[in-house]
Amino acid sequence: MSTCLTRLTNLSTFAIILVMMIIGSFGSTVFAGEHRISHQFVVSELWSDIRYLASEQDLYAVVGIVGLAPRAMKPAFDREVPEFTEMWATETGDQFFELGAGMGAAIYPVSISALCLSLGRLEPSGKIESFGSSLMRAQAINGFLTASLKGAINRTRPDGAPYSYPSGHTSTAFTTAAVIQAHFGTKWGVPAFAAATYVGLSRLQENKHYMSDVVAGAILGSYVGFKVAGRSSGLPRVAVTPTVINGSQGITLSLRF
Repeated sequence: MSTCLTRLTNLSTFAIILVMMIIGSFGSTVFAGEHRISHQFVVSELWSDIRYLASEQDLYAVVGIVGLAPRAMKPAFDREVPEFTEMWATETGDQFFELGAGMGAAIYPVSISALCLSLGRLEPSGKIESFGSSLMRAQAINGFLTASLKGAINRTRPDGAPYSYPSGHTSTAFTTAAVIQAHFGTKWGVPAFAAATYVGLSRLQENKHYMSDVVAGAILGSYVGFKVAGRSSGLPRVAVTPTVINGSQGITLSLRF
């Protein structure tokens, strides 16, 4: 029964996305004079985002550190155990973290993006459409980077399944949180990051990931979200620089407003 409900939910969500895309495309033709952001604009901006990120040195720092960490720290990664799974393997833990898998699925922020792009024209300032465009583009780039790293590293999950590192649900959730923070400030950003953290913890509790998977997903998603949203004038920009403190290597993320 639970499996059937899950499939119905996924099909319903897919249908929502399809309907919103159709509405958006229809609206772009009929209301061309009022529609500020078209799907052609989103695609064009996505290509601009890709070229922009390719020219940024911190992209290679983030992807390099996240991608090389499992090899550079292989002994530590090999010793890693899903300790949080054992700690929270209770009925109460299962119930509390049950929503995490759904909240981190990429289909939801994509649905929100399509909805904002389709109906955002009703909001005069254009902020909703701009947010929808940023979220759609950020999720596309984050999805590509996350999937590429998963395929290249192919770490075995705690439950024996493949493609553990980095956590895709976590990177998706933190991408969304970063875009929300960039567009709407801390009033909405703090709850969004709290929700993203909940998603990451749920992946640990469900025995789908190790802590390092979740941390890597959070770093990657936050970087992409802030970087894509920061291309718009007046939004915060993120900078990432490698650091070495007392012989320990790491990265520093900073926001410029």
